[in-house]
Amino acid sequence: MIVNEQFVSPNTDKEFRILLQQSGQVLEEARRNNYLEEDAGMLYLRGNIKSFEGDAKAALDLYVQAVDMVERDRRKLRDERSRGAFSEGQLQYYNTAILEFLQRRQYAEAFGLLERSRSRVFADLLSSRSLDLRRPAEQQLYAEAMLLRTRIGDQQSQLFELTSQRATAASSARVNALQQAIRGLETQHQAVLTRMGSEAPQLQSLVVSAPASLQQLQQSMRQENFELFQYQVMETNLILWHISSESVFVRSVFLARLQLKSKLAALQQSINTPNTAFNETIARELFLYLIQPALSRVRSDRLVIIPHDDLNHLPFQVLQDPADGRFLGERFQLTYAPSVSVQLGLRRQQGPLSGKLFAAGDPSIAAAGLELQAIARLFPAGASTVITDGAREEDLKTRLGDADVVHLALHGQFNATEPMLSHLNLTAGGEDDGRLTAAEMFALPLTNSRLVVLSGCETGRAEASRGNELQGIARALIYAGAPAMLLSKWRVDSESTALWMQSFYQSALSRSIPAAAQDALIRVKANPAYRHPYYWAAFTLISRW
Repeated sequence: MIVNEQFVSPNTDKEFRILLQQSGQVLEEARRNNYLEEDAGMLYLRGNIKSFEGDAKAALDLYVQAVDMVERDRRKLRDERSRGAFSEGQLQYYNTAILEFLQRRQYAEAFGLLERSRSRVFADLLSSRSLDLRRPAEQQLYAEAMLLRTRIGDQQSQLFELTSQRATAASSARVNALQQAIRGLETQHQAVLTRMGSEAPQLQSLVVSAPASLQQLQQSMRQENFELFQYQVMETNLILWHISSESVFVRSVFLARLQLKSKLAALQQSINTPNTAFNETIARELFLYLIQPALSRVRSDRLVIIPHDDLNHLPFQVLQDPADGRFLGERFQLTYAPSVSVQLGLRRQQGPLSGKLFAAGDPSIAAAGLELQAIARLFPAGASTVITDGAREEDLKTRLGDADVVHLALHGQFNATEPMLSHLNLTAGGEDDGRLTAAEMFALPLTNSRLVVLSGCETGRAEASRGNELQGIARALIYAGAPAMLLSKWRVDSESTALWMQSFYQSALSRSIPAAAQDALIRVKANPAYRHPYYWAAFTLISRW
């Protein structure tokens, strides 16, 4: 394994250098004659030319100018989708400047650019929410618009797939039906936008959030006693960051993205079901790539993990130290976040759990009833609302507002095509179809909650872009106001989940939430019937506890 502090490769391709220089001459001529207006792409290309000429300082200045221009342009985009698509297309400008700063050991500058490139649309959305959504009606209005946009996208995806196939009578009828459905949804969406314009015009545009700085992160670390592992997945290597309250340690790890994807896929296949042998070899290899280079520097027992790209699908708790066989989840209290800015934006929680419990379960889940009753007994008499015969959407909307702890033992299903249509199964009734989608969860009244636990299947699965924009249930819960959430990565086992949750709550009443999650993992793993990581590694915690 090659680990070093070399972040920028020397430019040795003479033919490419000549081609770049010729392109630069053409660009300079066009600029002098006002044939071209200078944009971020031109600045970036000029930076590449300076880099190949050996003028690294001038190159970095141009890369930073390109990023600044991108930031100015993104401020002009007022909606979530346009900002997301725009940012995704400009990531190379950020990454190149980040690597140049790292090469100079200018960690604060590199970190600042990294935060400017990570989950910015989500951070903008959260900043907009805190400023604008002061009334439940506004939150509901935004959720309606989100759901309609998501459904339109889903129908359009289906339409594109059908029209790209050979036409048949059945497919033609389906195309017509989809086109009609899309027109209807677009009419509804326009009606919601019209209501926004008159009732809550601030919802129609995003604010521009200020990304977290390295100084802010380290100040938070001094107060909250945690350290951070953060990753950048590049095409030919992996950038590993370890940050503590007093130091920054960054290394380039020689692990190509395709190789990483292959290892992650093999490991996931071995942990998603209990009938497959756990791939201990890859769990140990990934520990060496992702943790070992900075392990000796870790002083805290609590780690915040900021994954990137395909690493968002990895439960880091299953990484295994070859030196002693211990799993990372046994050794450290782990929490996750899509970016430092989002993590520091969560409401800080202190002390053990307390207060009122709202719990609901699906009677078709074998151990759900026992799970809920065992949890409810841990809370004071009269402080629990428990629904075991099937919760309705109306129950959640009317009863969650006063709950400190929300626990939902409901079936979940992840939608890989449209992650914001991932849903929880509720009891249908009235106008409710029995499917509470991630898009609808944007309107849940969670601003008074301390913890939200979704113990059903696949509640924590998400799709992540290269800019680390997560799409799934977690995004909706954070937006709705949840400061901490415990979610599952795959289809879980009912009995082992009941044990995990009971162990978690027993510990959470006297210890911090990250410590309680670690205790639950260790207790379930100690059961001979549940030694396989499938049983004890499914749950991940997003919080600032």
